[in-house]
Amino acid sequence: MNLTNFLSCSPKVRELFLYGCYLKSFASDTGEERFPTCLRSLRVLCSYNFDFDHNDQIFCILRILTNNPNLKDLLFKSVLKMKGGVEDNVNRSPYSTQRLTKLQKLKIEAFHGLRAELLFVRFVLASAPLLLKTILCVDESVHESEYLKISEELMGFPRASPKLEIICEPTKKAK
Repeated sequence: MNLTNFLSCSPKVRELFLYGCYLKSFASDTGEERFPTCLRSLRVLCSYNFDFDHNDQIFCILRILTNNPNLKDLLFKSVLKMKGGVEDNVNRSPYSTQRLTKLQKLKIEAFHGLRAELLFVRFVLASAPLLLKTILCVDESVHESEYLKISEELMGFPRASPKLEIICEPTKKAK
């Protein structure tokens, strides 16, 4: 049984936590543009070890987002340090015109401010009319001058939500 079959048998899943490498389980060789099952009860989607430079992971997350209309929180934890090679994977996808009608919170930990990450954030900000809070925890490896550039660029992104609060902060060190 693969993950898609399992989830289609579990329509009442409210929170889904996935490791980035498992997102390949949702990749479709058929070119199918929609996620194979709709989890109408899904409210929280959290991905660990997500790689914004990996097209399969980006497209699978976009598939999940567009076919689960009641998703409220989207979280990325332990984001992998990227090479910066894939630049326009979000804006060229068939999902780039999709609206995220119920999304209220986006949080990305270990944010590096690389192009692929910024394009994904830009897509979410422009597509989520109910988005209230975006929290970007900037990785400690990012220099302060880069941190300021990232903050300035984020403030210039178009927003679908007039109530959106963007919080760009350094990653909190574990004690």
